Amino acid sequence: MKKRRLVTSCLFLAMLASTAGYPTAAWSFLWTNTSPLDRAWHVYCLLEGSDGTIYAGTDSGLVVTDSGPFRTNDGGATWTRTSNLSGAERVYSLLQASDGHVYAGTSPNGDVFRTSDGGATWSNTSDLTGAWGVVCLLEASDGYIYAGTGPGVFRTNDGGATWSKTSDLSGAGGVNCLLEASDGYIYAGTGPNGDVFRSNDGGATWSNTSDLSGAQGVLSLLEASDGYIYAGTSAEPWTTNGNVFRTNDGGGTWTNTSDLSGVSAVHSLMEAPDGYICAATKLEEFTGIGKVLRSNDGGATWNESMLAYGPYVFSLLEASDGYLYAGTGNYGYIFRARPASGYSAAANAEASVYGDKSLKASGSFNALALLLIPSGAVAVLRALRRRR
Repeated sequence: MKKRRLVTSCLFLAMLASTAGYPTAAWSFLWTNTSPLDRAWHVYCLLEGSDGTIYAGTDSGLVVTDSGPFRTNDGGATWTRTSNLSGAERVYSLLQASDGHVYAGTSPNGDVFRTSDGGATWSNTSDLTGAWGVVCLLEASDGYIYAGTGPGVFRTNDGGATWSKTSDLSGAGGVNCLLEASDGYIYAGTGPNGDVFRSNDGGATWSNTSDLSGAQGVLSLLEASDGYIYAGTSAEPWTTNGNVFRTNDGGGTWTNTSDLSGVSAVHSLMEAPDGYICAATKLEEFTGIGKVLRSNDGGATWNESMLAYGPYVFSLLEASDGYLYAGTGNYGYIFRARPASGYSAAANAEASVYGDKSLKASGSFNALALLLIPSGAVAVLRALRRRR
């Protein structure tokens, strides 16, 4: 008993020392893990359908026959796999169009599937010639659905019966994200040169906006209520130079908001109902844990909220149930949290009890809510629990 107390005390002191370098999170809420997604490694995208069902596009390893997206209608208490997407290994993008169909962009064959029955059945749309991965999907006000792929941008206005390739984006190796802004332009974030292109003629022509200094890839785009367009970027491998840029002149100038310490990539951006800009990030390769950042001053400062288990946060979703969902990598977990500033008195009361640096665990450790505890400490805590 004395040895266990000594180990626990040393662990507690080590945890305090290891979290001292992190700024205190401004969020007074807990991240809790939803139930596991069978054989999923990465959660690339999240979508809430018009009926409240949440879909998750994942990488299910090499099990090609189990490549369908997951879905839940109980806040993640249970996830069920939809039917198979023949030949697909990964679902990189999801979109519900105005006609009610849900579209899934996949790899490695660059196929776009669609369903009208919640994923009970999926049909493959026509061929996107030369595409090997459909990383993003956008339905624009011109009635077209746009697909960002390796070779460029394709579009369809007949539900995918035919796809046509738009003009080339000079120097771009792939399109990572698409955005239709209030200025009437469609913006395309690309790699490997970190360029943002834009078009106001449906992709008949694309023009490159100004330089995002140091960016290798533009992974996410967001137009916020403050009138700025934000761009989440990645830098060279093994570096921590992922940043968030912004522009209010259509990309005539891009300004780096502020240094994001330890971040190598910003995979997703969203604006919460409270006006905060939220960023899903990846830390330096194979170090640290998942991090969601948010800012209410245009990125001049960022506060962080940490997730347990893995270094990648790929996707964010603000759902109609009032929760923020975060899809992560390496273990295929989906976390959710409800901000203390709104939505539920019960959630606020819980947040005030546990605070920003709290740990709340279920009996199976399935619902660990870890904000600022390093992943090494998690492993020790789990080992101690098993030895009791």
